Amino acid sequence: MHIADNKPLQWGIGMVAVGGLIALSTYTSANSSESYVVTTSLFVVGGLSLFWGIYNQMKDGSEA
Repeated sequence: MHIADNKPLQWGIGMVAVGGLIALSTYTSANSSESYVVTTSLFVVGGLSLFWGIYNQMKDGSEA
């Protein structure tokens, strides 16, 4: 299985990257007394999807 065929892996990378960009951009734009946004749901769901994609990649690679 190629990475291009592994949708959970692609979605996981995308969700973690978008969550990181949102957190980074709101953190850098906030002053010292202001709050910023960390999208924990994107990190959690993206991380789970990423691990599921890695598991599928390893499982399919061992059967080849």
